[in-house]
Amino acid sequence: MKKRMIILFKILISTVILFNLTGCWNANELNTLPIVVGIGIDKAPSDEEVQVVAQIIKPQELQGSLGSSDGGGEAYWNLTSTGETIFDAIREMTHESSGRLYTAHNQIIVIGNKIASEGVQKYLDFFMRAHETRPNTLIVISSNTSTEILDTKPELTRIPAESITRLSEAQEIQSHSKKVTFQDFTNYLMSKTTSPVAPLITSLKDKETSTLKIEGMAIFKGDQMVGQLDESESRGLLWVTGDIKTGALVVPYKNEVVTLEIINAKRKITPKIQGDNIYIHVEIKEEGKIVEQTSKENLATLQDFEELKKVQNEAIKSEILSALNKAQELNTDIFGFGEEIHKKYKEEWKEISSNWDKIFPSIEVEIEIQSSIDSTGKISHPAVPQSLE
Repeated sequence: MKKRMIILFKILISTVILFNLTGCWNANELNTLPIVVGIGIDKAPSDEEVQVVAQIIKPQELQGSLGSSDGGGEAYWNLTSTGETIFDAIREMTHESSGRLYTAHNQIIVIGNKIASEGVQKYLDFFMRAHETRPNTLIVISSNTSTEILDTKPELTRIPAESITRLSEAQEIQSHSKKVTFQDFTNYLMSKTTSPVAPLITSLKDKETSTLKIEGMAIFKGDQMVGQLDESESRGLLWVTGDIKTGALVVPYKNEVVTLEIINAKRKITPKIQGDNIYIHVEIKEEGKIVEQTSKENLATLQDFEELKKVQNEAIKSEILSALNKAQELNTDIFGFGEEIHKKYKEEWKEISSNWDKIFPSIEVEIEIQSSIDSTGKISHPAVPQSLE
């Protein structure tokens, strides 16, 4: 009898388990959902509404393009809707799409210029609350509208959102910009001192082709875009924030030009409060190498290396100063100097934090550059004919 009860108990447990493995009654099959890979936000024709564009992939077109040069039709669908809020606009899209949009695979949020200038906080609130938003989703600012950017057909990929993502991630090659994630941007948005920045993207079009280009970075004060950094100024910012990966410095030397590749860079920021004065000491240590020269002269000498280091130091300092002047002119602390002061002078910071907007434009920044040139590549002498004696 006891043995029979054990067998019946096992059968009952197995039956319960089988019923629970039949799936969720309200589960959504991934292949039935419209998968969003890019979202754009623009001002709507009505001031009371916002326009949202969702870039949805078309799996059937992507599958059909395998091994094909033309790839058939477009591999994406830009679905546009307006609403009083972001959520309202996205839900309005269900009238045209085959179901609720699936945004967990969204790669990028493109913010139109007018939205950025007006203030982005109220438009990003939805994404902050939505559980599908990934922290590593990238943020870029359009020089015009987000719709224009997401409508630009890329040359090397079939999905504009993917092209924008690759372009943003590739910026570390030249360090003229940097990728900014949704988490990075919102963290700075909530910071009491450090202002957000984001890559500034534009669409370059001619009669036959159109391409995307990142041209520096947009500067925010609070949640409003107040200016922009060009490529040189953007790298000046990255020197100070420690975001330099690599890049090329083209410097004049002996009536010719020399191209130096940035191999490694480190920075140290040291704040100092003396009476009513605040000083920031920025120390940059950089390693570079000669990758190209236009002169026929052999520059692989100790004297030339020493002279080139001085020229390199001045080039780096010039980029930092250009970014600093722009930031102080716009009164926006994009370097995080306020945070550095807060870390070192907690008590003093309590007194000056409320007036940081008035203090930042007048702080004195001392810049110290220590660079080195460690290599000339595979050759030391330029390839020029040798004189015969």
